[in-house]
Amino acid sequence: VADENWVAATGFLTATHQCEWLGIAATGKPVKMRYSDFWLVKDGLLVENWVMVDDVDVMRQLGVDPLGRDVER
Repeated sequence: VADENWVAATGFLTATHQCEWLGIAATGKPVKMRYSDFWLVKDGLLVENWVMVDDVDVMRQLGVDPLGRDVER
């Protein structure tokens, strides 16, 4: 999606949790990360980038409840 000043995209990344992430030790589990990406365009150049990732969903896929409860998946 785009207009004169902004470009936006959303999608999923797939990966394997192979090293520590947000204090969570590597699990070897596959994860699917939902993201949204926004770029600000000025004079035909990309000058800013904002990225949002659904970290809470990724934590749950890794068996961690962000509220501190143990979750087994």
